[in-house]
Amino acid sequence: TLPIAALSASVVAKLHEVAEHHGGKVPLHGRLFGQWLHFAFPRDCKYPHLSGTTTSATGEEWFQQSGVQAYVTQEEAQSYIASVGPSVGTSASDLQGEQDESMCSVNMWKLEEQL
Repeated sequence: TLPIAALSASVVAKLHEVAEHHGGKVPLHGRLFGQWLHFAFPRDCKYPHLSGTTTSATGEEWFQQSGVQAYVTQEEAQSYIASVGPSVGTSASDLQGEQDESMCSVNMWKLEEQL
């Protein structure tokens, strides 16, 4: 987890956007704050999808619906890991750049609240 001081300007701006949406306050129990937490700390906080926009499926159900296996083999996992390269030793400034890019390019930020 990054220290608070290491949060990028775009992540902090999104928190201000949440506050503006609620008249200057950030409801801690709302979906928007949960969404902000996900973008600020993606490894620690899951993305809060809007209610009714996702469904769960077992691995078998997923395969029946999509034709794609819900798992990979050990070899496939190793191949993927090798293709993305090492992440150990990533600097805080590199992580900030990743935060900025994921915040802006993923298009997962939805300014829709659910309390």
